[in-house]
Amino acid sequence: MKRRTNIPLLGGLFALAMLSTTIAGPLEDGQSAYQRGDYAAAMGYWRPLADRGDASTQNNIGILYRYGRGVPEDASA
Repeated sequence: MKRRTNIPLLGGLFALAMLSTTIAGPLEDGQSAYQRGDYAAAMGYWRPLADRGDASTQNNIGILYRYGRGVPEDASA
């Protein structure tokens, strides 16, 4: 009997582990977008976090502005 209860439990834990590794948040989504060259999408993911004071995403947005990636061009600068 004991062996039968372990199999569903282990299967459930495995499924939960697989699910948790596939869920990404805005920070990770932005990093993926940045790596594939979709800088505007990265900005879209990171902007709300940066507006809430997240220093890491504020830095990432600063890098986008520094190199002019995914942001409007400002010819006056």
